[in-house]
Amino acid sequence: MQGNYFFDADHWYSKALRDYIALKDLHEIFSSKSAIDAHANSQTLISFGEVNYDIDIKKKIDEEFKRSLTESLDHFSALTIMALATTFEVAAKDFFRNAFISNPKLMHDHLKLDDKKGLVSLNEILDAGDFNGLIKSLSEKASSSATQGKYGSVLERAFKICKLEDSSNLKNRINGAQADRNIIAHEKKVAGRTLKSAEDTHAVIAEALEALAKCALKKNIPGRYTCVNSIRTLSLECIHMCEVDAS
Repeated sequence: MQGNYFFDADHWYSKALRDYIALKDLHEIFSSKSAIDAHANSQTLISFGEVNYDIDIKKKIDEEFKRSLTESLDHFSALTIMALATTFEVAAKDFFRNAFISNPKLMHDHLKLDDKKGLVSLNEILDAGDFNGLIKSLSEKASSSATQGKYGSVLERAFKICKLEDSSNLKNRINGAQADRNIIAHEKKVAGRTLKSAEDTHAVIAEALEALAKCALKKNIPGRYTCVNSIRTLSLECIHMCEVDAS
């Protein structure tokens, strides 16, 4: 299909990395004794009590501030884990959307009507206006279906499309990241979410995004893929030229 489709894997890969780096930078500041001391020393305690009493109060204030910083890091670590998970969700849908537009036959298993695969309603056809509009509309619907459920299942569907093997047990590992994300989102369990927690989640999400990029490359989907190949950017023109040369 001729159309405007482009899977920017580098965008999603960079977005995940920036989310993690933002937390890492914050952690470095919060963990810096000199930074904490500078903040504490900038505070002035105005009191009419005894000197020793004032010193004790100031010490308690500083201890409370440090405790608050620890809780803040837990909070932002949890938010980062959720942001990383969301990046995978959006990137996966973007991958399937572009895969389906580039090869509409891939949508077959993800379009259902009365529990029968590969069927669409007459209204969907008429509402689309033209063929390209229909493919675009159906790709949105099919990509939503393809990204339902566990993250590991989503990856498995992508691997099936491009015939990739999960040699590193990535599907199970990303299911673990999703489970952690769900605990944070639904149970508000943020205590103990350290920088290491976010680092581990980022590593899994980054690997999953790389897997999507490799899948897209195998299917010749136009896009940016320097996250897995330092010089690889596919354009429609490049693909068409390769097809002409091959013929």
